[in-house]
Amino acid sequence: MNQINFAQIGHVGEAPSESFEGLVCQLARNTSDSPHDTFIKNNGSGGDGGVECYLTLANGDEYGWQAKYFLETLQESQWTQITASVRTAIDKHPKLTKYYICLPRNLNDSRKRNSGKPVNTERDRWNKHVRQWKDIANQENRNIEFILWGESELISQIFNDKSSAALINYWFNLDVPSWEGMNKLFIHSKSALGERYSEEMNIELPIEKSLDALSGNDKWLTETKNWLTDFHEQYSRIKGWSSKNIKDSAQSSFQIIGLAADHLHKILSEFRNNKYCLYSNSEELEKQTQRMLENLNLMQDCLCHSDSDNTNTNSDQIEEYEVIQARNFFEKFLSTLSRPSFLAGKNRVLLLTGPAGSGKSHLLCDFTRKQMERGQPVVLLLGQNYPGGDPTKFIYNGLHLHSNDSVD
Repeated sequence: MNQINFAQIGHVGEAPSESFEGLVCQLARNTSDSPHDTFIKNNGSGGDGGVECYLTLANGDEYGWQAKYFLETLQESQWTQITASVRTAIDKHPKLTKYYICLPRNLNDSRKRNSGKPVNTERDRWNKHVRQWKDIANQENRNIEFILWGESELISQIFNDKSSAALINYWFNLDVPSWEGMNKLFIHSKSALGERYSEEMNIELPIEKSLDALSGNDKWLTETKNWLTDFHEQYSRIKGWSSKNIKDSAQSSFQIIGLAADHLHKILSEFRNNKYCLYSNSEELEKQTQRMLENLNLMQDCLCHSDSDNTNTNSDQIEEYEVIQARNFFEKFLSTLSRPSFLAGKNRVLLLTGPAGSGKSHLLCDFTRKQMERGQPVVLLLGQNYPGGDPTKFIYNGLHLHSNDSVD
């Protein structure tokens, strides 16, 4: 099965860059679910005003989208082009509050080191330019949020759209399952299960967290955001610590804790632009969390107080309970990185086993129903209908696909 490849985008009679702009505009239009919003697509031949298209909300705010068909690593000239579009958009759209920059590739974020020095990655350059663009907006007393739609975000937008099959077929000439086809397959599979599935006998099970993570659905997204909020609160507490009552022998641990916290914060702050950054950086997250725990333990043993008889807390001192609280948080944080649900999302695979009659089919059927109700694509195929032979043919037939040129 072929994957979506933006290098192969192209509608008949259009250049790839024009097709990419067209796709972005279609996805942008579909972000609105309010009849009071107004969507406008610009004609780039006369100048696009810094946006390919924009959405005007009922309160007058505008969201703008700019598409740049840059398939290779961004060079300075290309960053300059993006900045020029940003300046034009700020000038031409005084109500602009969100600006989406769309690229057909994911920015690299290798976090490698060259001769001991960190490599300046594309993601670093993106963050640098966002700060510059915010400064430009601030000079006009404007507060604009700059959002990246890279390859992974665009693909996610495509598949979260109920017309995803038509979009992919139109822009990439690929045959993929339609919502109608997935729904028909679900109804057929549910019927074939008979008494093994009853919607009324639904019990929330821990294993569902792994299925949520595997699919990256809205439920997983909400729980992950809550988890990251807890981290940012703990990060703020740590950055507010003072080293005044730490023994000299633990000063180095205090410094390492701060550096590890900064490193974790930098990675996790990327979640807004790339929800898969947790998985791609899981080894680094684990490494920095272990550093954090080792040095929190060392620092706890080296706290001292200038006035042990004074029961009033000195705000300039780190209290032992604060260190214990941080240690408990990062112990849970570390355990989260090895949970089955996290590993299912990271590895994009989950093997569910159990004896006959234990509820496997019911679980999968009920999860499929919930996914369909959320408007998120899912396919349920039953092994009992598998005739043997090439499993891909079984999948194609079940989804009514007509060729092997389909999305993986």
